Amino acid sequence: MLNAEIWSGTGNSFIICSLIGAEVASVEAMRAKYPKLVIDLCQQHKVDGFLTLSKLSPSEFEWDFYNNDGSRAEMCGNAARCVASFVSANGLAESVFHLKTLSGSIKCIPQSEGFSKVEMSVLNEELVNHKEQVNNSLVVGDLIDSGVPHFVIDVDQNNFNLEDTESLTLICKQLRETDRLPPRGANITFLKYIKNNEIDSISFERGVENFTLACGTGAVAAAYSAHKKIKTNNIVVNVPGGVLKIDFSGKLPVLYGPTKKHKDIEIG
Repeated sequence: MLNAEIWSGTGNSFIICSLIGAEVASVEAMRAKYPKLVIDLCQQHKVDGFLTLSKLSPSEFEWDFYNNDGSRAEMCGNAARCVASFVSANGLAESVFHLKTLSGSIKCIPQSEGFSKVEMSVLNEELVNHKEQVNNSLVVGDLIDSGVPHFVIDVDQNNFNLEDTESLTLICKQLRETDRLPPRGANITFLKYIKNNEIDSISFERGVENFTLACGTGAVAAAYSAHKKIKTNNIVVNVPGGVLKIDFSGKLPVLYGPTKKHKDIEIG
């Protein structure tokens, strides 16, 4: 039996299972049940992802992260923020630490109780003003890799309604087809400019295949698109699950926002 905790960051929820000090036999027994165990746990607890956490050194950890459909994910900003709070709450590191992900090592910075921030990986703008044919019309967006790829769409530029998620879902499902946005496909992220340095954003995520309450990498990608246009370093991103802040003043973007522990669970 392994102990785990459920955490959320702006509504984006995850099961965090620490393997630190766990018996090898228990870990191997759990992994032998992948991916069905991951899918079942995520469905049972209604979360967006599952991850195991190992400690490589006093200031470095490594995760094995899965979407709720059992597929592996390269990176997840809100999950990383939850790990920052989890590590701090459980006394597993004294302060700042690094987390090894499939997208590289990122810096996790616990804050006051209920908040955390992470220094994200290098952004890569792969396509600018890229056009895709959807429902006999052109959808224009930027393909931005913020740890995972996001096709970022300005709703006003494309005459979409951010609140009409039913229509946007149909667009997302077509853009998520395997022959689009090569080579890996992408999450689909929409943004709407509100005022000054503030935007609204929603993301249709790979592995979940639906809109989520928040997406950290999506918020960073949307904020970067806004950052280029309005030329300010601090962007406020309103997502369905709350508010995230992204700072572009350093070499790497920093994602900041709230986290919350929900409950302890056991995995057998």
